Amino acid sequence: MGPRTCAIVLLVQLIVAQSAQQPTFRASADAVLVHALVQTGRRTVTGLKCEDFELFDSGVAQKLELCSEDPTPLEIVILADASQSVRGPVLQRIRTTAEQITAAARIGDRVRLLRFASTVAPVETLDALTLQTADGQGHTSLIDAVATVFMLPLEAGQRRLVFLLSDGVDTYSFVPWELAAGIVDRSDAVLQVLVIKEGPSRWMNLLLRDTQPERYYWWLEDLAKRGGGSFRYVPPTTDLSEQVIEAVGELRTRYLLRYIPTNVPAAGWHPIEVKIKRAGRYTVTARKGYQRSTDVRPGH
Repeated sequence: MGPRTCAIVLLVQLIVAQSAQQPTFRASADAVLVHALVQTGRRTVTGLKCEDFELFDSGVAQKLELCSEDPTPLEIVILADASQSVRGPVLQRIRTTAEQITAAARIGDRVRLLRFASTVAPVETLDALTLQTADGQGHTSLIDAVATVFMLPLEAGQRRLVFLLSDGVDTYSFVPWELAAGIVDRSDAVLQVLVIKEGPSRWMNLLLRDTQPERYYWWLEDLAKRGGGSFRYVPPTTDLSEQVIEAVGELRTRYLLRYIPTNVPAAGWHPIEVKIKRAGRYTVTARKGYQRSTDVRPGH
């Protein structure tokens, strides 16, 4: 059995184990928790109460038992591309942005560093985060890296914010995009995607005949939306400190909504929709749903 086959077997085992465990965002016998960001335009809305929210589970309106501005510490995960295609100014911008993300952490937060090329590996220091080695430099398993991070267990009492720093090129993933999307859907982590690239290659321009390079990365933008975050495509000359501060600040100001599922199916995938009752135009960013296990009794 080759190393790549072993890796596939390991990932399948991780997925099975994760399905057997109780994930971070999942109905328990008592309640479901939802983190929600409320904005009007670019302004974050604070001071809302339970009577200001509407929450639908599988299309059925639910009674909210708790609606509070959540002070829970953050687990900030930096997932940095260290493959061969990331060089020069792009590599330096990834390193600088990782430093800015680390600086945005507060006392009580946890920062985890992971780099990826053909495989994903945790590192202890920022110096090692973007250090390129000869092994696997020519390959980039970007989708594999996202799937791996979103299956990592999360300590109780923390919220996870994932920053993906990459040039957006994937050449080696064996996890299908659809599977990665499903894993992101079922997680309570927030995904912020920062694609740092000097510009599309000449052959991509000729092939796609498109002057908007962001469209090359629709799949990454979709993963970010599924993860309740955002997608940005920027050249390596762009200072991303403002975007980093904004992303971390948004997660700190999310509401924690709690309800006991009532009149919904006993098991399976449960889509969630959160709305604001107040007059005005509001945007609510929250998870798309959760997976309910068969051992959870339905509400009544």
